[in-house]
Amino acid sequence: MAVRGRTPLLGIGIEVEECFIHCAKAFKRSGVWDPSSWLEEKSLPSAAKILFEHARLPDSCTESIEERLKESYTKRLY
Repeated sequence: MAVRGRTPLLGIGIEVEECFIHCAKAFKRSGVWDPSSWLEEKSLPSAAKILFEHARLPDSCTESIEERLKESYTKRLY
């Protein structure tokens, strides 16, 4: 699991007990593969906004979360 000579501190293993297969027609009918059905990227919330709204951490704001995410992506991703 090492990348660029760095080994992850933690790994998560999962064991699937049950899996359901959806009808292929359901995926085709959903339009999920049709880019014209997608929302414009500008209208979607940022990752920081989603985390802020979900976690509601005390003494935090979207901007501070955005800063921490950028730092994490550049310094701790690998």
